[in-house]
Amino acid sequence: MKKILLLLVLIFLPLIIWAQNCEERYKSRVFSSIQIYRNVTYTKGAPKLIAASLGSETVINKDLVMDIFMPPPTDTVTNRPVIVIGHGGGFIDVAFMGGTLLVGTKDNDDIQALCDTLAHWGYVTACIEYRTGFDINSTTSVKRAVWRGAQDMSSALRFFKINANWFNIDPDRVFIGGSSAGAFCALHS
Repeated sequence: MKKILLLLVLIFLPLIIWAQNCEERYKSRVFSSIQIYRNVTYTKGAPKLIAASLGSETVINKDLVMDIFMPPPTDTVTNRPVIVIGHGGGFIDVAFMGGTLLVGTKDNDDIQALCDTLAHWGYVTACIEYRTGFDINSTTSVKRAVWRGAQDMSSALRFFKINANWFNIDPDRVFIGGSSAGAFCALHS
């Protein structure tokens, strides 16, 4: 637990330092309501692992989605920072177990609550879905799982840079982070 906390502090330290130079916005709750866009597609047709054993992997093409949390439409600030967050779950993909303590999804309460809180503070935030799954008997497959997660995090960043004007964000103030496996996605992207 201490390692995860340290990792979160190291990832968000630049954000914390930057926020120190801002007014109350970005440091505490400034909005009573926010906008939430659910299941926004940020990558189309990514090869998702559905089965792996004995060195053989089976994939299907899957669109990846994220939930985006924003200040209300009445907010007139432009060039807002954006924070993209990955969920935990050890890159494990087990049918019917998504969202549990063992297997995470973008719908996990902790990630949703963090994005919600930061949007109330004035940030644009997103919790992303990334590709999971690996062959437990193959270290190469585990490495590929981390690589796929990093690619998905990078794809989410590209989505926001391309759509910066629509979300009123500053493409030079993009922060990433995550919990557990999501932190690995952030570090490797």
